[in-house]
Amino acid sequence: MFDELLSNPMHKYIAIATFLLISVYLTGQCLNYQNYVIEGLANNNRTVVDKDHYAQLDQELKNVNEHKKDTLLITKYKSQFEDLLIGLNENTNLQLLENMNDYANSLIQKNDKKCKTCLDNIKNLHSMNSSLNSVMKFLDSR
Repeated sequence: MFDELLSNPMHKYIAIATFLLISVYLTGQCLNYQNYVIEGLANNNRTVVDKDHYAQLDQELKNVNEHKKDTLLITKYKSQFEDLLIGLNENTNLQLLENMNDYANSLIQKNDKKCKTCLDNIKNLHSMNSSLNSVMKFLDSR
């Protein structure tokens, strides 16, 4: 059947042209798929970012930080900030001690609701303590 169809030279050329078109199409699809998967171009909805976008973003962040430094006057009031942090640290530790005592009492009384409240307070106060230490290190570096 194909011998009779391909015996005509015109049909041969059409078959070869069709084969070549299909081959070119499949090769293009393979290359596109390679870009899609291997090179990470899977997001067709991605936004195009200027090459200077991150440099501009960095500069804007520096400007915001400089404005905050100017507003807070860290170098001028450094000792007052340190005194404030020391006072906050002492208060936080006292509240931790108070909540730990309340937690122990609620354990003895088997008050689960109060235990949970005390544990949440202890967690938050511990987080506050870590934040205070971090800010103190920041001030010391200035």
